[in-house]
Amino acid sequence: MTAHDGSHSSAARLLALALIVIAAVGVGLWFGRFMAEENKGDAKAAGKPPQVARERGDAGFSSLEMRIAALESRVANWEPDPQARVEETHPAAEGTQQARSEDARLAELESLVNELRARLEELTERVSWCAVRPLTDSELANLSDTELLRVAETAVNNSDTRGAGREYYELFMRRFPAHERLPEALFALCSLYLRWSPPDVDKAIQAGEMFLAQYPDHEDGTSVCATLGDAYRAKGDPARAVLMYDHALQRASEGFYNAELLYNKAMAQYEAADKDGAYETLRGLIRKHDADADEYVAKWVSSAREFLQEQTGGH
Repeated sequence: MTAHDGSHSSAARLLALALIVIAAVGVGLWFGRFMAEENKGDAKAAGKPPQVARERGDAGFSSLEMRIAALESRVANWEPDPQARVEETHPAAEGTQQARSEDARLAELESLVNELRARLEELTERVSWCAVRPLTDSELANLSDTELLRVAETAVNNSDTRGAGREYYELFMRRFPAHERLPEALFALCSLYLRWSPPDVDKAIQAGEMFLAQYPDHEDGTSVCATLGDAYRAKGDPARAVLMYDHALQRASEGFYNAELLYNKAMAQYEAADKDGAYETLRGLIRKHDADADEYVAKWVSSAREFLQEQTGGH
């Protein structure tokens, strides 16, 4: 085979591989971001405390994204027309050697693409399992720490596997009691115990208080304090709930979340027989957020006005 023929062959193979790489990279990037988007939800529409977006590493998914980045780099730096470059810059003998070098690089890229495909299939299968049924003990035993967190997050977003998701978080805490991502499991359990049937208020309080004791400066502390406020109200301890809402307000003094916290604090004050305090909190909410154009904030301002109108005639 001449250098010219070898270059033609490399170019043809490169064109076919480029289409494979583009498809694999596109699917890989979509899948790597899919699970993060799944957990955000629509906090405003649901009227629930916003979840803090997490960008922490995941042993399974991060390694996949690293491979994708490597492929992207290789594609970006690949000679767009190896045949022309060989013909223009190399004599026949050197051209043959260069064509062989191009073939070696092509084989290396093909190996990376195959590895990417295999990993995508493995991760897709693992995540799809927990979206349709609880995992077996043997399947759970084979999951890494980050994979166990991933399937827990996926399971709790599916009504058919939500109870299993709660068990996965509990399993994570038992298996990895000193893990750096333990706050995520505690935060999730605090909310899960309270908000999803069957509720367990005492366990929600236990998880939330443990979170605050061990991670007082964690970024999710605002939402944990707010959830504890809801839990103490559900338990019939509105005075303690007021303290929790105050802690949350100290952490989130601004932003749309502030309006919801103020309203919930006022309701707890009212339940604790501090009507004057409740009315003043609601008036403060209105003063602070009346001009806010955000629809979510406007909902709490409207609720505050309605409550004051019912209780005081609007005064």
